[in-house]
Amino acid sequence: MKDRLPSCLPEDDFRRRLPRFQQDALRANLAIVGRVREIAERAGITPAQVAPEWVVAQGEHLIPIPGTKTPKYLVDNAGAGTWS
Repeated sequence: MKDRLPSCLPEDDFRRRLPRFQQDALRANLAIVGRVREIAERAGITPAQVAPEWVVAQGEHLIPIPGTKTPKYLVDNAGAGTWS
């Protein structure tokens, strides 16, 4: 968790000011991250592939719209939906 503290971010990084990166919220969010990693590991997929599956499971009225900025993320997005 130490490497995920806001103090590890550059001084001018906007995330330092976001509530979700403050101590209590960060702790709660990292607990969720840990659970997502466990699910992904059991399923043999990446944590990024868990997210769109979760969105789809919320109901037919929701559709995940993944974005990407690297080829690796594109591969993750393409692999989502291949497990259940």
